[in-house]
Amino acid sequence: MSDSSKLRTQLSRNRERLQSCRNFLKLLETHTNASDPSLSVPLLPPLTALVLAQTVEQLDAPYVVTDRESDAEAVSLAIYLQCPVISNDSDFYISIPDDPDSPTFLLPLSLVSFKPVKFREKSFLPKGQSGDTHICTAHHCAYLRCYRFLPNGPGLYKLPRSQRPLFGSLVGNDYIPPHVFSSALPTSDGLRTNLSRKATREMKTRRKRALFRSIIDWLAGFGDNVEEPIERLINRLPKSERESCKELLLASLQTYRFDSSCSAEILLRYLKPQELLPKPSRTESPSDSCSEEQDDGDMSSEHSVSVLKSESQGSDANSAEDVQDDSSVVRTSLAHNDSIHCLEHPSDSETNVSKSAYDITSCWPLPLVSSFRKYRIVPTILDAVYSRGLVLGCGIEALSQSSSMHNCAKVIRQILFGLLLGLEQDQTRRFPGGLEGVRQNSDGSFSVTEYTRKGPWVVQSCRIPVQTLLLDTNSESPAVDPRLTFLRKYLSSGFVSSKEDSWLEALALLLTVWCEETNGPAEYINTCSFVLSSSAIAISTYLLMNVSGQSQRSLMKEVNKHLTACAQYFESSADGLSAKKTTKRVCSRLQLHVVHTFGQLQSVYSALYSLGSLLDCLASGPPNDRCIDLPPAIILFPSGRLFHAVVNYLSCFAPHDRPKKVVGSVLPTLLRSDENSLVESSRLFTLFSSILERVRNTCNLKNTAASLSESRSYPHNHTAHQSPTSQSLPTSQCKSTKKKKKRHKPCKTGRCVGRTAAEINAEVDRIMLANGLSD
Repeated sequence: MSDSSKLRTQLSRNRERLQSCRNFLKLLETHTNASDPSLSVPLLPPLTALVLAQTVEQLDAPYVVTDRESDAEAVSLAIYLQCPVISNDSDFYISIPDDPDSPTFLLPLSLVSFKPVKFREKSFLPKGQSGDTHICTAHHCAYLRCYRFLPNGPGLYKLPRSQRPLFGSLVGNDYIPPHVFSSALPTSDGLRTNLSRKATREMKTRRKRALFRSIIDWLAGFGDNVEEPIERLINRLPKSERESCKELLLASLQTYRFDSSCSAEILLRYLKPQELLPKPSRTESPSDSCSEEQDDGDMSSEHSVSVLKSESQGSDANSAEDVQDDSSVVRTSLAHNDSIHCLEHPSDSETNVSKSAYDITSCWPLPLVSSFRKYRIVPTILDAVYSRGLVLGCGIEALSQSSSMHNCAKVIRQILFGLLLGLEQDQTRRFPGGLEGVRQNSDGSFSVTEYTRKGPWVVQSCRIPVQTLLLDTNSESPAVDPRLTFLRKYLSSGFVSSKEDSWLEALALLLTVWCEETNGPAEYINTCSFVLSSSAIAISTYLLMNVSGQSQRSLMKEVNKHLTACAQYFESSADGLSAKKTTKRVCSRLQLHVVHTFGQLQSVYSALYSLGSLLDCLASGPPNDRCIDLPPAIILFPSGRLFHAVVNYLSCFAPHDRPKKVVGSVLPTLLRSDENSLVESSRLFTLFSSILERVRNTCNLKNTAASLSESRSYPHNHTAHQSPTSQSLPTSQCKSTKKKKKRHKPCKTGRCVGRTAAEINAEVDRIMLANGLSD
C-alpha cells in the first residue's frame, strides 16, 4: 500500500498516463494498421504487477510484499541477505551503502541488459584455461551485462553520508515537490527561475546538473552536521510556512532510515526457499545510516538465529502453528530495542497501532497477513481504506466514449472494503476512527475516496459509500460454506464452486460481473463476441498450458509463439470477411472499444481475485481451497492482440452463428486441431455455457449496489478522521467555494487593456507551480 504522503505523486503520475493515452489516440487517427510499432506507448496493463507476482511464485522464486513504501525494506533485506538491489528508483542512490567492499550495491534497472551473454571472454576464465572454451562445460553458462552505481564516485563523492538524505529531500522526491524549498536554496538566481517551455531536454538536464552540484557543494561545507543546514533553510522561508515545511522535511528524512534486523525478522519468514538465505549475522556496513544506533540493544544475532532456525525446520508461510504472528515480532522488537527507526513511538494502547512501517498488518490475523505478503490481495486496492485514497490508474481507454475502465468493478471493491471494515471493527477495534482512508459523513455514514478519470481530461476524487460486512463463520452445519453463502447473497445466488472445473465457475462469475456493470442484456450473454472470445481463449490456453512432459519455460515460449500466429490468422480472416461486405479493410484498424473492454475485464479480475483471497483468509479454511478459483491471469489474458483479433472475427457473423464458429473454427485453430484437446475443449465450452447462463440469470449485483450505496447511520466518533484541510491535499481534492461573479464594467476609453507577455508568463508559472507541474 502507498504512503499517504505520496498521494500527490500518484496523482501526478496518473495525469501523465492520461496525457500519454491522449497522445496515443491522436496517433490512432492516422494509422490504419494496429500492429504499427509507432503505436507502442509506455502504459502498462492493469494486471502487470499481479502477473509478475504470479510468475515469480510459479518459478518458486522468493518474494514478499511490504505494508508501505518498500525502499527502506529493500535495502534492509539486501544488507541482511548480502545481495545487490536492482531498481530504477532514484531514492536508492541515497540509501544504498557506500562501502566499496559491501556485497550490497545498486544496479540501475535501465542499465541491465537482459540478453544472456555466454562466458567467452578471458576476464571470466580461471587461470590456465583458454578463452575458446566455456567455464561450465556441462551447462551453457551465461551472464547479464549491468552497471554498478558507485556512491563514492564523481557524483556524490563530496557529500558526507549523513547529508545525503537531506540532499535527496531538497532536490525533490515522492514526498516533497521540487519547488517547496526552491526559494530557500543558496543558489544563484539563474538556477532558481524556471526555464521556458521552449527549452530543450539538454538545456533542462544541464540546469538540473548545475543545481544539484550547487546544493552538494553547499551541504558538503557543513560536514556531518545536519541540523544547521536545516535551520538555515527553514529560516529563509516565510514565517507562516516554516512549521509545516519543517515537519515535511523531517518526515522525508525519516524515510531514508531503516533497521535491517527488524525487516529481516518480519519479512524473511515469507521467503520460502530458506536454503537461499545466508547465515544470520549482525555485521552490517559501517556506512549504514542507522548502524551506529544498531550496535546497542538486545536485538543480537542469537535472536535472529532462533527465528531462522524455526524456519529451516520446515515452516510454512500459510501455517499458523509454525509462523509467528507479525504483531508478536513487532512487540518483541520494541521490547528489545526502543530506538528502532522502523517502529518509532509505539502506542501503549492495544486498539491503536503506531504510524510505522508495519502499522497495518501487525493487527491482522495471520492468514490474512500471509495472503497479503504473497500478493494474493492486490495492495493498491487497500489504499482506499488505509491511505488517503485509491488512485485508479489510467490505461489505453476510450476516453471520450466511455467512463473509466475501473468503474465496472466498483461494486466488488465496495464489498471488499466492507469486509475490511468488518474485520477492523470486530477484531482490531480500529474502526471507526483508526483508519486513515475512512471518513465519517455528516449523516453518520462512512465513505472512502477513489481518484478516477472523469472524461478525457480530468482525474477527480469520488466518495464511495461503505458499510461494514461480516462473514458468518458460526454456522452449526459443517457442510455450509460461509464463503459461498456470502457470494450467493451479494453476487449471484446460482454460483456454485464445485471441486471439478471450479475455474469455469469463477470465469463465469467474472464475465457476469462485467456484463452486469456494462448493462449487457442477460439473454444475449452467450452470443456476445467479448464473452465468447474470452471463454474460447481461456479454455484453449488452459489446455495448452497443461501439457505434460515439457518444462513450464519452454512451454510458455511455444504457446506465445503459437498464439501470435493465431492472432495474425484471425486478423487476416476478419479483413477478408469485412471486405466482402463493405469493400474496405476496416478490421485491421485498432478497435478502441475492444481494448477498453479488455482493460475492464482485467480490472474485474483484480477485484474478484482480491475478494476471493480475503474471504478465504477470513474463513480460515484449507490453504488450497479457494472460493473463487480464478486461474492465473496469463491463462485468461494471454494476449491482448489475440483477444482483439478473435472479437473482430466473431463480430463479422450474426449473433446466433457465433457459438458455432467458436466450436468449429476458433477452438480448432487455437488448439492446433488436436483431436484429444478438441474433444475436451468442446466439453468445457458446453459446460461453461450452461454455467454462465445459470450465474447470469441469478445475478443480484444491482440489488447489492443499491444496498451498499444506501446511507446507514453510525454513532458519531469525534476522534475519527475529519475532512483534511485544503493545504494538505492536492488541488484536485480541495473544496472549491463559489464566488459571486462580478460584472466587469466597460472601460471609459472603450477598449480593454490586455496583459503584457511578461505578465502572462508570470501567471502561467504561478499556475504550474500551484498544481505541481513542471516545464
